[in-house]
Amino acid sequence: MSSVSGMEGSSDAIYGLSKAAILGLTKSCAMNFSPYIRVNAVAPTMVNTPMMGTIPDWRKEEYLSHQLINTPVLPEDVADTVVFLLSDRAKHYTGATFDINNGGYLR
Repeated sequence: MSSVSGMEGSSDAIYGLSKAAILGLTKSCAMNFSPYIRVNAVAPTMVNTPMMGTIPDWRKEEYLSHQLINTPVLPEDVADTVVFLLSDRAKHYTGATFDINNGGYLR
């Protein structure tokens, strides 16, 4: 489990570093363990959980202003992505990052 912070950076350097490291580890493990094990990362934006209460309102508004879809990302949305990746429907994915970001931070 990574984060948009691992892809875009974070004001919390340790958090951003650890989430970026997961993305590199995902690719390395995919190269080393394929085709026997599929390895993918999920990198959500802010997820509507109690932890969001620790983020200042101005920071939340800044993040949310980049999103094209105004519906909050819920824990169930992240879980649905993980369930998909564990299913046979995802049999052709490995080394990928699933960026759940409501259309924010498009590259």
